Amino acid sequence: MTNREKYKQAFSAIRASDNFSLEAEKMERTAKQHRFRTMAAVVAVCATLVGGAAAGGVWSLISGLLKVYRGQNEMIITIMLNYVATLFMGVLYTSWIRDENIPQTPAISKLVQLPRVVTGMRFTWGFVLAIAVGLLMYYVLFWTSGGFKLRAVGYNMTASRFNGIPVKRYILTSFIISGAIAGLGGGAELLGTQF
Repeated sequence: MTNREKYKQAFSAIRASDNFSLEAEKMERTAKQHRFRTMAAVVAVCATLVGGAAAGGVWSLISGLLKVYRGQNEMIITIMLNYVATLFMGVLYTSWIRDENIPQTPAISKLVQLPRVVTGMRFTWGFVLAIAVGLLMYYVLFWTSGGFKLRAVGYNMTASRFNGIPVKRYILTSFIISGAIAGLGGGAELLGTQF
């Protein structure tokens, strides 16, 4: 074997190893991009659910404040606030966050949608989240002292006040928690089936 042939053989081996390392780098880069997209999707889903819970809690706080400080009936207030929310969302859909010429919001990316628990059905992980929140609320209401006080305020506000329970704070807390649960459910519905 001449030097020239040895040189060609060594050079082809180096080129093959370079191609291999380039392919390995491409695969690693693709895996990093996939991990980044997956992490971005998880963060976006969590942020949407937390944002929905926060918005629901703040919206429910309005009726809680009116009940505690003005003595208004919470049923009438929440029914009236439903109309306000519907009209406000109509303004948003038709003007500020409109999807070009269509009076609706832009579609949610496939990457951010909640996955299905059972393929081919509308059964998403939002249902599993609802079961988990229900179990958590059962634990809080029936196995913690705060839950006992909250139930006591619901049963009899006068007796709770005489026993030293801050009734106004627990009423506002119950309004905020219930609104947050409703907002969480709305976020899960939006990301799960109504995208």
